[in-house]
Amino acid sequence: MVEDAAAFESDVQTNALFTLIVIYNREQRYDDALRVIARLQGMYPRNRLLWLERGSTALRAGRGADARAALEEGLAALSKDSRPRAFGEEARWRFAYGASLVLSGRVDAADRELRQSLTLDGPAWLKGRAHKELGKVEDLRGNRAAAIEHYRQAVRIGRAEHDPASSDEAARLLKAGYPRAPEVSHVRQ
Repeated sequence: MVEDAAAFESDVQTNALFTLIVIYNREQRYDDALRVIARLQGMYPRNRLLWLERGSTALRAGRGADARAALEEGLAALSKDSRPRAFGEEARWRFAYGASLVLSGRVDAADRELRQSLTLDGPAWLKGRAHKELGKVEDLRGNRAAAIEHYRQAVRIGRAEHDPASSDEAARLLKAGYPRAPEVSHVRQ
């Protein structure tokens, strides 16, 4: 029914399209979600949050380069946009960009972005996710003790903020560590 509502021009079409993004991400239908986001970007080219969602969806799909490209494009637009920002928006941008850099193995740049996200106003659950990604950064650097500390913070915050997906992943990483990909483990930027 939501797909039907999204297919036809009407007063509810935009709402249906945004709802589809949520549904498709939840169902791990990332290509479908990205198609809907692209459609909405065509309809609302000044809505910078669509670029953030495009990057976040690409992250969920494990596509670091695509996420990074979308987020870099969005961050460039954000820097020129004088309109008010939503609560925690900049922290979310920095977190997502940092996570895309982790996935790409760019540990120093990821570290800077993630640490910056921790200094900005934003929801507590986002800080937990940033610590989880910083744990990955430290694992990639070979600093297991620092990684463990970040994962512990991520687990604590994730549980307190009812973010089980993040706290569960951090708990797994606490035990097993973040896999060091041979093709990216040496990259430092």
